[in-house]
Amino acid sequence: MPQERKPLLDSPEVPPIHPRVWDIVDAIEREDEGEGVIPIVGQGLLVLRSGFDAGRAKQTAGASELFDSINRVIKKVPQPVELHALLAKIFASRLGLPNPLETSAAQLSNVVALHPQLDSNRYLVDTELKQIYSALDLEIPASLRRLASIKKLNFFITTTSDDLLERALNQERFNGEPLTRILSFAPTRRPAEEKIAEAIGSGYPIIFHLFGRYKSPGCVALTESDYVDFIAALLDHEIRPRRLFSELKGKHLLLLGNSFQDWLARFFLRLTKDTPFVDQSGGVQYVADAELRRDKELAFFMRHCAKKAEPIVDIDPRTLILQLADCSTQRQEARQSSARRTADMTDSVGTDWVFISYSRSDLGGAESADAERSKRLANDLKKEGFKVWRDVSGGLRGGDDYSQKVQAAIARCGVFIPVCSRTTQMRADIAEERERPFFRREWNWALERLAEIEHNEPARKFVIPVVIDDLPFAASNVPERFKRLHASQLPEGVASPEFIEEIRKVVRSIKRREYAGV
Repeated sequence: MPQERKPLLDSPEVPPIHPRVWDIVDAIEREDEGEGVIPIVGQGLLVLRSGFDAGRAKQTAGASELFDSINRVIKKVPQPVELHALLAKIFASRLGLPNPLETSAAQLSNVVALHPQLDSNRYLVDTELKQIYSALDLEIPASLRRLASIKKLNFFITTTSDDLLERALNQERFNGEPLTRILSFAPTRRPAEEKIAEAIGSGYPIIFHLFGRYKSPGCVALTESDYVDFIAALLDHEIRPRRLFSELKGKHLLLLGNSFQDWLARFFLRLTKDTPFVDQSGGVQYVADAELRRDKELAFFMRHCAKKAEPIVDIDPRTLILQLADCSTQRQEARQSSARRTADMTDSVGTDWVFISYSRSDLGGAESADAERSKRLANDLKKEGFKVWRDVSGGLRGGDDYSQKVQAAIARCGVFIPVCSRTTQMRADIAEERERPFFRREWNWALERLAEIEHNEPARKFVIPVVIDDLPFAASNVPERFKRLHASQLPEGVASPEFIEEIRKVVRSIKRREYAGV
């Protein structure tokens, strides 16, 4: 049964929960089943304040015209301000260039493109921008802190070149200790595949900078032509970081405030999808960006041409993050409360209990018909006085601790009922444990228990398969050991009198053997 979704934001000043928020939270929760969400963070989230102090900066780094330029702009610009706009204004002031347009999404790109030494000494241009960024003493935007607080999100991509997301993750998760893994791409400096694999296997959060970092002059995209070159390199299968794109496959992407212009946004969507736009396979590309409200043609393209893109135009991306964090917290609290109840329940499981294993979701991630049918079966058994374990989340809570509790329940119960159906047929077993459907893990644990029972009590029944639809059981992909057992046909999960009597005989025989001390 889905968790009750309580309203979180009741204030009239705060928008109600966006209808896509729970879809994204559900996708995040399915990380253990091989899905999950990868946020792609853009400049639209970097609305912040600067703590720059010219006097303190000069004391630590010496007198510099650079600090005077920063100070002049900081005094004039209302804060909070978007980082790229602030950098563009300071850079323009520093170089005596025209003041960048307030409404331009490419402000910084335009200012850098006007730098008189861009062609002759690009490294100098990048270094000046690095110095400006380093001197600003920027606060971490609240939206990045809230995004970092969603612990199930562990792989991040950013299209910006700052270190704010890194700082947010380190502050929220490690008390400021620099444990977040940082990877950065540039056509001339690509991260080794081994380094990417090591970061993914580390267990720590990962940030992948697609367009370089301010900290690495000469390897950062600043102008529109830079972005074209970077994307061209990322589209080149000989140059691109293959391990990164392997990680993207099957995942849902959450594009937040990337603020790309129309033409660049289309290329970027194609880059992160890695298959033609008409291909409807793979995860959803949720796109939350203020640019969509300004650019109606881009919004039309996403709705009607990019088959897996889901434009979210009626909410600011920063507000969307706040709602995601609140809903994730609510889900986590509900999961912890349920886990506590489960722990109490697990401790009480005995040999007179019946464990029902089913597939909660279908191949596309939606709730399957098996959830309601297995619930009906559980209720039928409870009416007959049986004690029934049925995980109402179907394994969606995940996590090592919860998995151990389920495994312990299977090790103690008297009867294990695998619910077999067209849904389980579509969700085959997978060698990789973390990507294996949870009910398949339950089946494997039951098989281990069955082997022990057959060795010690050859005549005892333990696994009793049931088929709840028109699945051809003998030709299905259920474990071969299950096929050697009699499968009860229970259409729609309705327990027949014969099935009830079979379960009753098994439980009684177990209790008689225990009473006799056998």
